[in-house]
Amino acid sequence: MKTQTFFILLTVAFLFKGVTPVVADTTGYGVPSAPLYGAPGYGGPVSQPGVVSINKMVLDPRSDETRTKGGQVQEVFVENLGRNDNLYRANEATAFKLIVTNTGTKTLTNIQVRDFFPQYVMYVSGNGGSFSNNTYTFTINQLEPGQSKEIILRGRIVDSTQLPTDQSPICVINRAEAESEGKIAQDNAQLCIERPSITKGGQPIYPLPQVQETPKTGAEMLTLIGLLPGALSGFILRKKAV
Repeated sequence: MKTQTFFILLTVAFLFKGVTPVVADTTGYGVPSAPLYGAPGYGGPVSQPGVVSINKMVLDPRSDETRTKGGQVQEVFVENLGRNDNLYRANEATAFKLIVTNTGTKTLTNIQVRDFFPQYVMYVSGNGGSFSNNTYTFTINQLEPGQSKEIILRGRIVDSTQLPTDQSPICVINRAEAESEGKIAQDNAQLCIERPSITKGGQPIYPLPQVQETPKTGAEMLTLIGLLPGALSGFILRKKAV
């Protein structure tokens, strides 16, 4: 009986030999711990280093004519302006908006921002920084994860005498980039410039904006509706006289 019991115990020990139970490290002394669900790489978000992004927009040149708030001009920035969108004119003020964002999980420092002004656009002012060789440079000292920095740059379209004579509209692209930890993010914004016709006296003439007209049938219908009360009154009086 003792021999059988010993054999059974020996068999059980052999079957469980090499099996190591997985337990969580609660001691802090190097015991292997099982991964927890929701941790990075195991059902949870993967931790990313500092990542910078940039969004470049251009001012709609006609936004101040149609959109105001409290009597104040409300500037409207868009991603791009094509040939069929609102066009800039010679000597007209323009502006660009740059939004630099830290999309990673690490604090970024010393972010270098560069904006390359396109041809036919002169630099006027910016949020500090410096301007040289048609390039605006600006340094963001620090951006926390998820934090953004907005930069507004002002410019002006050149005089009509400096615009090419063989094309209209003239479309140019403004490029901006942000560099951090050796990685560069960039974005573009396009605008188009309308070249005016020049009179004999040298004065520029721009085409008039299109105005929506009321259809003739609509106007005629309004006139007929206005005449209906008088016609009905005359009919009623005539009927009474009869």
